[in-house]
Amino acid sequence: PSAGVLGRAWPNPFRPSTIIPFRLDEEADARIDIWDVSGRRVRQLVGARMPAGDHQAVWDGRDDTGRKLSNGTYFYRMAIDGRRVPGAGKALLIR
Repeated sequence: PSAGVLGRAWPNPFRPSTIIPFRLDEEADARIDIWDVSGRRVRQLVGARMPAGDHQAVWDGRDDTGRKLSNGTYFYRMAIDGRRVPGAGKALLIR
C-alpha cells in the first residue's frame, strides 16, 4: 500500500490562508479534507492522482461552495488510495 506523511499547517493560526504540506512515497490517489468541530466535512482540498514527492495544499478558509467559514478550529485529514493516513492536523481560522 502507498504511504505518505501529512505535515502541520502553517501559518497557524491563519488569516487569510494556510499551507498544508504533505508527502507521498509513491504515485497515488491523494485526498485531503477539512472538517469542522462538529465532524462535518466542509472542504475537499486535494482529490487527485499525484506523483511521489513533497506537495502543498493551500486552504483559504472557505467551504466547497466558496463561502467564507467562521472563526474557529478546523481539522484536516489525508487519505492515500482510499486509506486514511493516521493522525489529523488542526488549523485555527481567525478572520
